Amino acid sequence: MQKMNMPDKGKSRVTVFPLGDVSLAYTSWSSDSRGIGDVGIVALLLVEEEEEEQPEGQVWKVIERLWGRRAPEREVAEWLLMQALRCRVVHSARYRDLPDAEWTAELSRQVHLGRVFTNHEVLATGSLRLVGVSSSR
Repeated sequence: MQKMNMPDKGKSRVTVFPLGDVSLAYTSWSSDSRGIGDVGIVALLLVEEEEEEQPEGQVWKVIERLWGRRAPEREVAEWLLMQALRCRVVHSARYRDLPDAEWTAELSRQVHLGRVFTNHEVLATGSLRLVGVSSSR
């Protein structure tokens, strides 16, 4: 499958949630003019003050540690999207829902799911910074 051009910034609803010992940010992006959010973005949340980018694949390494094994890429992608959607739907003090957040991102990995799953056809991962939001996780 051909790699899509991913955004490096945006303004959208972002849900922040913990996974293991890191915080992740979930949002969606539309790859075309339909505006349907066909790309789910789940990325390692970096606070604005941090200058260093995280190593590529950090999100996947966290999941591998949690699972205690490697799993097929699509299985992991679907699980990650399900966790992100669950955190968006279930209200908890551990999750932050930011309805109109500005962000910048470095998205280094894409998984084409081959079907629509949690309203997405593609998962993009990498790192994401929220613009003008406090660093409290």
